[in-house]
Amino acid sequence: MCPTDDYISLTDIAKRFDSENSSYVIQSWLRSRNTIAFLGQWERENNPNFNEQAFQQLLVDVRSPSYTLTPARWIKRVNAAGIISKRGKKWGTTAHPFIACDFEMWNDVAFRYRVISKLG
Repeated sequence: MCPTDDYISLTDIAKRFDSENSSYVIQSWLRSRNTIAFLGQWERENNPNFNEQAFQQLLVDVRSPSYTLTPARWIKRVNAAGIISKRGKKWGTTAHPFIACDFEMWNDVAFRYRVISKLG
């Protein structure tokens, strides 16, 4: 899953954990400050059009308990390239393999262990 250059469906991954509310699984992942920091780092390293100033403001905004970060809001606010989100029956949220790997590890402890065990 992680070594390819094709974007991977976060929606399909999320459906394995909650088939009826896959978008909620993705939004829950986006609630983590570590997730947001990781996404920001990925964008800094891979997206020359990343809006750093908007990202810094977003870090302030997400501290509010009433703020909900969605993939579409993330993309629009910071001009993100690592996640793509399209509405419709055949669409959903996709991400660069590094980002999809992080999402999979967040959802699946056994997968996380297998990935980390390959490092050592």
